[in-house]
Amino acid sequence: MVGKQAADGQRRHEVCALFPLLFVKFKNRMLRHRYSRVW
Repeated sequence: MVGKQAADGQRRHEVCALFPLLFVKFKNRMLRHRYSRVW
C-alpha cells in the first residue's frame, strides 16, 4: 500500500515536471503555425 502510494506520488511528480515542457512545445507549435499562416 505504501509502495503504491509512493509510486503514485512519483508518477504525479513526473507529470507535474513534464507538463510545462509539453505546454511550451504546444504553444511554440501553435505560434509557429499561426505566424506561418500570416506570412
